[in-house]
Amino acid sequence: MKILKSILIFLLSVSLYPDEIRVAVLGEPEELRLKVETALFNSPFCKIIELNKRKDVLNEVKLGQMGVLDEEKVARAGKLLGAQKFLTVYQKGDFNSLRLIDVETSSLDSAWVYDHKSENEENLPKMDSLKGISRVINKMLEGLAVKKALADLSNSSANKIEVKINLPKKKFKMGESLTFEVISGEDGYLTLIDIQPDGSVVQLLPNKTGQSNQIKANEVLKFPPQDIILKISQPLGKDTIKAIVTKKPLSLFPKIDLDNETISSVKQGLGVHATKGISMTIKKVPDGDWGMDEIMFDTVE
Repeated sequence: MKILKSILIFLLSVSLYPDEIRVAVLGEPEELRLKVETALFNSPFCKIIELNKRKDVLNEVKLGQMGVLDEEKVARAGKLLGAQKFLTVYQKGDFNSLRLIDVETSSLDSAWVYDHKSENEENLPKMDSLKGISRVINKMLEGLAVKKALADLSNSSANKIEVKINLPKKKFKMGESLTFEVISGEDGYLTLIDIQPDGSVVQLLPNKTGQSNQIKANEVLKFPPQDIILKISQPLGKDTIKAIVTKKPLSLFPKIDLDNETISSVKQGLGVHATKGISMTIKKVPDGDWGMDEIMFDTVE
């Protein structure tokens, strides 16, 4: 539980939302639901809605396979409860999942999944149910902390270079190819990162494909290049792409924090550390020598 405690300490020092977000936690088993409620109760940005006395509303909201809510009933139930988000918990055998549903849009915001059966297949010691629950809760808390750390960049007053991301659409299905364009108001060096729904961080550029990350003023840079295909895969929910342009080359992530893939991801468990490093690195760049844009899109089955 040391990881869980350290993440909670980090969350207590920041605010993910300007006001408390009202969350209703649904699902079974009760043990998992109560652990999730406790973790969120100890965070500064969530207000847990008591559901025990609202069985009339609970009867309207039925969880399906994998803890999925009936989308047609989400908005109505959310308004009755005064909830902004539903967090559904689901456990079956070796599989645990947490899904954050936005009430207003009835869409999946974030998802965290842990299947310790698959890890056992990698010759790891068999993990008991309680440790599996703690693992998926840790994933959720780290994911929220990652989103907070990266959101801080958008509010920086030193963000001066005009940067624009153009995405062909705002919703992509599993298996679809992802392409987009970036335009900068000044010459510079482009860093692209993708924050996935579970808080995982992928550095799209620079990468090991050989594509230069230099960008010319007012010229369109297309990503990925024609010889690279990016396809939508798990986890599904809301992805965020951030494009950062600096006048000098920028190394956001130490190599030790990245895996060895052609397009690298921040190693599991290092998301909070890495994104705090981003904020520290950007602060070292002179005011006006960098700029950023970000765009969110939905990924669905």
